[in-house]
Parts: sequence; C-alpha cells; structure tokens
Amino acid sequence: MDSGGFFVGHFFSKDACPLGAGSPFVQNDQVVFLLRLKVVIDGVVQSEPAQETKPESAVLASWGNLLAEGKHTDVTFSVGSGELTQQLNAHRLVLAASSVVFEQMLFSSGMSEANPDAAIQLADLDPRLAQNFIRSFYTDDMDAEVWEDDEALCHLMSCFHKYQVKGMLKRCKDSAVKKLSVESVAERLMMADLLDLGSLRESALSFLGASSHRLAEVQSTDGFARLTKQRPHLLADVLATAVQPAKRKSTNLAFEKLPTNLQDLRVVELKQLLSDRGLSTGGAKAALVERLQQHECSSS
Repeated sequence: MDSGGFFVGHFFSKDACPLGAGSPFVQNDQVVFLLRLKVVIDGVVQSEPAQETKPESAVLASWGNLLAEGKHTDVTFSVGSGELTQQLNAHRLVLAASSVVFEQMLFSSGMSEANPDAAIQLADLDPRLAQNFIRSFYTDDMDAEVWEDDEALCHLMSCFHKYQVKGMLKRCKDSAVKKLSVESVAERLMMADLLDLGSLRESALSFLGASSHRLAEVQSTDGFARLTKQRPHLLADVLATAVQPAKRKSTNLAFEKLPTNLQDLRVVELKQLLSDRGLSTGGAKAALVERLQQHECSSS
C-alpha cells in the first residue's frame, strides 16, 4: 500500500500447523484458512476479527457430480424446438424436493409427466439457461455470467416462479432489486406485476419515485413506452408513488347546517343535499324542501 498504511500477515509452516488427517484446518478434504486482517492508516490500527472461509458444501458438490455424470437419471427435459431440440436428464426426487409443482407433476397419478417415458417441455429457455435451471436444484446456484445477465435472469425468474422454486426465486428477485436502473426499472415493474411479485414491485416503484429527475429519465426509456401500452394500469401506481395524493377532508355532510334559502335553490341542488344526507331524492320541489327541513329538525 501507499505510505498511509500497510498490511501485516502471518504465515504458518506445515510443522507448526499440520494439514494431515484430523487437523482442524482440513474439512471435507479442503483446506480452511483463518485470516486476521490488520490495517494501519495514519497511525490508527483497525483490525477485523478472524473469519473462516466457507468451503463448498460436500453434499452439494456430490449432487452436482451426480447430475454432471448422468447417473441414475429418471426424468427428461426437452429444450428448444425443431432441429435445435435437446434432451437434458435429471432426477425426479431432486426436482420434487424443491418444487411442489414438480412433485405433483412427477408423482401424481393421472399426470402425463409421471409416465416413465414422458418428457417435460422447457420451451421458454435456451439450452444454456435450461442447464442452469436444472443444475440449480442440485447446487443451489447458477453460473456467474447468468447472475450478471439481466435478460437471462428474468427468463429464469419467470421459470422459477412457474415451478414455485422459492429459494432460487427469492435470490433472483433480490438480484433484480440490486440491479435496478433507469433503463430496466419499467421492465422489472411489468414483470413484478405479471408474476405478482410484491417485493420486486414495491422496490421498482420506490426506485421510480425517488426523485422527479429520475422519473423524467425513466419516462424517456423504451421500457416505459412499452409499459404505457402493455400495462397502462401501472401508471396510476407510478403517479401515486411519485406524487403523494392529498388527503381528503373527513366531513360528515349529514350534520352540516342547511342553507336558509332552500326555496330559492334549484331541484338539482336540493337533490344533492338530500343525497349527501342519505335521504330519498324523489318528488316535487316542495316535497324535497320539506324532507330536508324535517331531517334538520330531527337532527337538532
């Protein structure tokens, strides 16, 4: 580092810290390092407590290997269409463990997917995304580039929602919220509305209403133009978020004093006074006036 600070590190020899069987530094055949960071900036020492690096779960690694090697698979996914169709294999039990939809499809009598030779269609996903979708049931994760690809993440979010894979759906929603931008927020709001994703919807509206400048920028995007055409009902939510509606005064018109010149009012005005008080508006003008006067007398 520069002259303002430096790092202090300690290294242990293999004799001081043996890495053989039974060593506390070896877990699941993986070396675990304990690190302590000390930073000295302008003479002030700032230390962080030792943190244990979390090794990859041996169980998830085993499940991932089981899928990669194609051992004992008993269900097939059909991905793509026409000559580009691909077959991907998986395990019914693994899918059912994370998805009530797959559980019903694959283990309920009368469901076509429950037949041994049946194939589940994943027409909405290309082979790369389909592989990530299936593998996430085994490893609880996806490729790093998928997490960074907004369009891919949206396709997978829709798929996780369709099959009710709650854990991965939440992770996708959280990622989408963190990556909200002027260019993407209108699209994410439409997706949240389509899939009934309340937390994503609220986050998108909050992002939109953060400032009038941001809202103006969003209004100039292609996504907002699509929103106005495809889901115009969302404009009311956007407006309510950007400009808080004024609170209506709570008044009880039934107990307001009547005008003294009832005879001079038009019939339409008399009927409005009657309607405000929950009274009948039928009859001639004289009857309307009399009804209003009787109501005022009984209320006083």
